[in-house]
Amino acid sequence: MRCVWQRNFHTAVRNEKKHLLAETIYQDSKQKMVARLVVDIRTFRVSEATLERFGPEGKDNTNLLRLNGLEAYLGVGRKLREALADVNEPLAVYLFAETVRGVIQAETFLYRERGFSSAAEYGRHWEKIYLNACRYYSNLERVTRRWEEYADQESRGGYLFLRSKTYLLYQEAADTYLVLGSLNDTFHEMNVWLRSMGGRLSCNGEVLCVPDAICREATKFLLSLNGTNLLDLLPKKVLVEMLGGGQGCTHLQDLVSDTLETLQGYLSLTDKLAEEMPMPPPSGASRSLNNTALTLCPHLNPEG
Repeated sequence: MRCVWQRNFHTAVRNEKKHLLAETIYQDSKQKMVARLVVDIRTFRVSEATLERFGPEGKDNTNLLRLNGLEAYLGVGRKLREALADVNEPLAVYLFAETVRGVIQAETFLYRERGFSSAAEYGRHWEKIYLNACRYYSNLERVTRRWEEYADQESRGGYLFLRSKTYLLYQEAADTYLVLGSLNDTFHEMNVWLRSMGGRLSCNGEVLCVPDAICREATKFLLSLNGTNLLDLLPKKVLVEMLGGGQGCTHLQDLVSDTLETLQGYLSLTDKLAEEMPMPPPSGASRSLNNTALTLCPHLNPEG
């Protein structure tokens, strides 16, 4: 078994008193980049957005003025995609979306600045706006620990929220791959593994730290991927439904989606190299994958 690729995402949100400095750093074996937002601490409106890329020719900074004025909050996804449509970096939308997610998580420590009188009022607010969106908020009658009881919501300076996600891809045999994905942040710790043998998947994982015991129940949905063909899982919404939809864990769903894209990206590159080199193409699922994942993971492209 050998490790053939690894990817790392690190999101940090820092309280700078009048504004938040939020960024997501991405690294793999070929490229490094940073998506950075400066956000008003009360309105969460973006006042500055930068995409910083590091390459063989040095550092490139791009100021993204079209993001200015957007609210870094729930529902901003479509506006992000529109504002970044002309940016020549397929990972840009993902990285800025991750940064927005970090800002949303950091709100826990800013409930006063956001207009809530208490941590309990803030908790009830989320029980309304996120109702039926995940395992926790779909089963509030069974929850034994409310959000304000779990999170230490005292006002704080410096770093408010930190999140690291790591994906390691191993090749175990000619047509067998194992991907390990892990998430560790201020409120959650979990991991998944995904194995592909001839394009047939098996999956499992563990939740180490979550707000309530009910969240751990979402791991049972990971088994629903067992025996599934790799090619059947390209649309994320199909994957999310297989992983429980609103009864699953959104963090686990995202973790599995990223883990799967890591595998698809590598196999898509294998397809591309096979087309360019005078040798038989790889067997199994890697023969059939299209370039969708390569677009999502451009750092795999040897021409990029």
